[in-house]
Amino acid sequence: MIFPLHDIKPCDFALPSRVGGAFARAIWCIFLSSGGLALADCQGQSHSESEELLWRNRLELVGAETDRELHENLHGAMVQPGRSFKLRNRMQVIDTLQTQKTVRHMEARLSERGYFNAHVQTIWSRNEKNKSTHVEQTFFVRTGPRWRWSRLECLSDSAGFEGAGVLTELNLGVGDHVDLERLEHFRQTWSAARQSEGYLGLLSEHVSYAIDTLAGIHRASLQLLIRPALDGPHRPAVIREIQLNTEGIDPDVASSMLRVELGQPHSPKLVELTYRRLTQLPAAGRVDIQVEQILGQRDTAASSVAPNTLLERPVKLTFTVHPRQRFEWGYRTGLVSQQGLGAEGAIRFSDHNSRAKSERLQLELEASVNSIPAQINEDGQQQQSTIFNAFSYGPHLKWRMDRLLPFKPARFPRSNEPLSQLELAWSQEHRPDFDRRIAQMSLVERFTESEHRRSKIQLRPLDLSFARIELTPQGEAFLNGISSLLVRNAYTSHAIFASGASWSLAPNMGEQAELNIRLGASSGGHLLSALIAPGDSVAWVGGGTGGSGGTDELGAQAVPISRFVKMHFEVVAGWIPAWATSSRRTTVQGTSARGVSAHLRLVAAVGHSTAPGLPMPLERMELAGGPNSMRGWLAQSLGPGGFDKSISGEIYARGDMRLEANAELRIQLNKSWSIAGFTDAGNVWMTTPDALRPNADFQWDRFASEIAISAGVGLRFDFEYFMVRIDAGHPVRYPVAEGGSNWRWGDEGWSIHPAVALPF
Repeated sequence: MIFPLHDIKPCDFALPSRVGGAFARAIWCIFLSSGGLALADCQGQSHSESEELLWRNRLELVGAETDRELHENLHGAMVQPGRSFKLRNRMQVIDTLQTQKTVRHMEARLSERGYFNAHVQTIWSRNEKNKSTHVEQTFFVRTGPRWRWSRLECLSDSAGFEGAGVLTELNLGVGDHVDLERLEHFRQTWSAARQSEGYLGLLSEHVSYAIDTLAGIHRASLQLLIRPALDGPHRPAVIREIQLNTEGIDPDVASSMLRVELGQPHSPKLVELTYRRLTQLPAAGRVDIQVEQILGQRDTAASSVAPNTLLERPVKLTFTVHPRQRFEWGYRTGLVSQQGLGAEGAIRFSDHNSRAKSERLQLELEASVNSIPAQINEDGQQQQSTIFNAFSYGPHLKWRMDRLLPFKPARFPRSNEPLSQLELAWSQEHRPDFDRRIAQMSLVERFTESEHRRSKIQLRPLDLSFARIELTPQGEAFLNGISSLLVRNAYTSHAIFASGASWSLAPNMGEQAELNIRLGASSGGHLLSALIAPGDSVAWVGGGTGGSGGTDELGAQAVPISRFVKMHFEVVAGWIPAWATSSRRTTVQGTSARGVSAHLRLVAAVGHSTAPGLPMPLERMELAGGPNSMRGWLAQSLGPGGFDKSISGEIYARGDMRLEANAELRIQLNKSWSIAGFTDAGNVWMTTPDALRPNADFQWDRFASEIAISAGVGLRFDFEYFMVRIDAGHPVRYPVAEGGSNWRWGDEGWSIHPAVALPF
């Protein structure tokens, strides 16, 4: 670092007045030699111990003012910009070693950009406008001319590559500016590209370059060198043998996980995919991979060439799968946010190698508590206490297989990554307005449709559930005051015999953007109702209230079969603007030390009951409001449509159809804390007109006027393994007009939503 003492004003670095003469000069030299500068009084100004000085960095760039990228690069090399500090004992030490480090970083970055004659100079001074509070460090950068290439050469014949082809990939020409960062990037990307082509062992260390700066005035010549392997030119590795070692795991199941095949070039990506798939086997513990060259073999295509020349490098891949402990038990706990803040837990018993087929059989004993807002009490008024006022419990049995039922693992291509899961569950749920028992059985089959597009298909060929609902006195009092048959029938016992399918797409959008698209459809009850058309019901043994068909002498209750069709479409997108990214910030999907990102979600869902006089099943209906939807309202308190619920005394609001858009601007303050500003727009509607609930159904000519809008802010804390957030939303536009306008602010207060995880 060049530190011009003749540019430093005596008043800028004056030692205390009681120190003088040779002793003062000795103290000055000690501070300089130890990497410290002493700041004290200037021109007799006094400083209290609580006074703060602001250390400001300023950059003056001479010779490359138009190089904006260089200007930002040098700003990033500054150490401790904008640091504030306090004076203690009328003297503060500023570490000049940090200044020297900054200068070295700047000069290195200038050289990387081709400014080989650059010169960095620093000066400390007090701010003339406010001498008592500001100290300014100015970096004067004289870049000089930027050097250019005068000659390009590549020596790679001994390594098995053509020099002209390598220079073509480098994409440099005579007269281009010198850019060492570009050369370093080429070393990494070129070697990685060759490895993906099967050149096993070709690393970035095999690529080097030499620069001659004596090629002319401000001209340099480049010599790129590709070093050969230890045994001669680099050759593509071809897989000639695959060995799979399994202990206690069905070889057919394990081999279905392999993504490499005989005769294909060695690909690190496919080997990594194979490793990932093998580790996903329920019975797999640790997976070891060994790659070794097969000596004495050579390709048949090489028989016509020189004896010591091989066109390929034959290799053998060995995968060793070590089994995990077969029987295990564990537990899980966590916070959840559905309609309000809640918690859940489960005790888990697992068999990771069921039927010796690496199939996981798992039994979970689950329990949860939730907060259900907007309840009613015995007097028909809104219940005030909503914290942990609902709970549920029950067993859940899962059977997971890495294949599609009823086919064998080898039936589909390995790239499809098939997965099937059969589930049986029973739960008892208690809420302030009703008790519900649900018995469920479902089969989910999922596979990858296209690796390139990153699209997946999920099938639900079997989705059965029986729901028995028993109203509490509060619930009966509430429903007795409602004349709408659709609302009353929503709280009756029912059976669902459904099936469905969904398609999801998550294309690679780069590090600064993400996009997820999901399209699903389901239908229930039509086939079974056609088979047992006379009563449109099935028997639920156990009797009780809440059904619509009564009970017989054995206590079997007739439960109506729900018939419905439903479609769901959802788009989630995220984006980090270029100005908000730096080397200290990560991608839109991950947590960053500092950054800004924008996120958007669009949802369109519509369902319709095809059973006369019966609504959609309660658990298949749509709701708006709450921590993950329209955050200006509590859960189930918005809609349906433009219906004024105060007319009928309804508090709950569900619908057959939902349109919603959510937008968030998230600002990462540090690794743990972040804030967000958001706005939500949408509503729910019924698809069946009801004369007792005017404007509750969806109509094209008025749905736009029934869109509700809310806005708010949120605070989030990331514990790395889960995130806790508090969002506060306020309605801005209401679906029901008052005084001739839907836009109003003061009708309702803020809705506070504590929740876990991001809303989308």
